Amino acid sequence: MDDLAAAIGTTKYNENVLGWVKEQATEALSAALNQNGSQLSQILAQASDEAIETKENVNFMLGGIQAGSSDSELKKVPLKEQLFLAEKLSHNKNLKEIAKWTGRMKVIASRKQRYKHKDAIDRNGIRQGSDIEQLLPMELGSYASPISKMDFLRRYAEGQALQYDTKGKEHLGKGPIILCLDQSGSMKGQDTISKGFALALMSIARKQRRDFAWIPFSSHASDAIIYERGKIEVPDMIQLATVFLDGGTNFVQPLNKASEVIKQSRFNQADIIFVTDGEAHVNNDFLKAWSSLKEQKGFSVLSLLLGKESIHGVDGFTDRIVRAWSFEDQSIQQAFDI
Repeated sequence: MDDLAAAIGTTKYNENVLGWVKEQATEALSAALNQNGSQLSQILAQASDEAIETKENVNFMLGGIQAGSSDSELKKVPLKEQLFLAEKLSHNKNLKEIAKWTGRMKVIASRKQRYKHKDAIDRNGIRQGSDIEQLLPMELGSYASPISKMDFLRRYAEGQALQYDTKGKEHLGKGPIILCLDQSGSMKGQDTISKGFALALMSIARKQRRDFAWIPFSSHASDAIIYERGKIEVPDMIQLATVFLDGGTNFVQPLNKASEVIKQSRFNQADIIFVTDGEAHVNNDFLKAWSSLKEQKGFSVLSLLLGKESIHGVDGFTDRIVRAWSFEDQSIQQAFDI
């Protein structure tokens, strides 16, 4: 009996120990699950934020320059390319910054292009017609009034309603674009925003199906990369965003590269945007040849001069100079008047 009692006591003791161990294990497991659950929630929240940011950055890079056109422009890009860009954006901090600056620059470009279109309409006056989108506000008022509604409908049916004359719209913003972008060492601090500026110009070319040429330069100039009729794909954008030459400043080399592009028939009457924060000597022999080529091809040059350098370096080959301390100055919008 004593042995039996001892065995029973031992069993109860073991059960108590086992129960305590189970209780401790349950508490430890619960604490671990709570801790891991919190970490998991943080991980999921972070992943969600990163996904939203990546989606926004893809839209900045690939969306349209005009309000309401972002989604329609994005749909034109194959899904495979969108996913490729999204992957690059998720792993490249510099590319993320460039995407954000691209979005900001597109807002400026959209505003400038919209004003340019409005000015073109104003210059061409008013005519009679039946184009609903171009009707004058007073004609819309006539339609809304019960007294004049029938008269308006009669005139509209006969093509006699008053509307804006937009004949100039067909020729608005169709010329080729050549971007000469300074990538000397002094531009390193503005590299990401200058890339955003360049990609915004690319977006104009893509939207308006304009030929686009990009010429990065420093003490030497790279060969022009040409995109016919704005056919710019995601790898092209990434290439532009990841190149930086560094070095000194030379103006003649990029202008020579631009001359080679202009001599191609499709780049007649091109708009050249020359961006620099430096000063370099351009000899008289070159300037004479440049003037002669300009008379033949009818191109124009807008120089965007950043910082405090003298205009002397760009004055000889430029039709219009825009000065700004940085790309964040309001005067930058003038460069999108192309």
